[in-house]
Amino acid sequence: MTSFYSLLTPEEKEKFDELIIHIKKLEPHLVMKEGKYMKNENALLFEEEGYSKYALTKNKLDFSIHSMVMYAFPEVAEFIKSKGEGLKIQKGCFNYESPLTVNLEVIKQLFELSAKQDFVGTMKKYK
Repeated sequence: MTSFYSLLTPEEKEKFDELIIHIKKLEPHLVMKEGKYMKNENALLFEEEGYSKYALTKNKLDFSIHSMVMYAFPEVAEFIKSKGEGLKIQKGCFNYESPLTVNLEVIKQLFELSAKQDFVGTMKKYK
């Protein structure tokens, strides 16, 4: 399997590193690993107590951030819908052309809002 980072340019790696540092600062307990997410073989995964919380992926045409928090908490989804200019937003993920052109501050705010949610409690409730 190819690593997620091997698919990135040095400039893209720099932006993802900035985002990852932010996520780890907010949620140091998350387990980060590379693996498969949905159909993407080269994802960077973030898990909380065994539950898939976030995944970062690169596809042929764009990048995606998958968020189970966004899927489970409508207020998180509404935040990114209202602030995520230029993002192609779906139920539990959003796509964008490049980490070099996306508004990284809005994505950081999404992760800040997500970190405040009781994600594991919600997952256990509906499991």
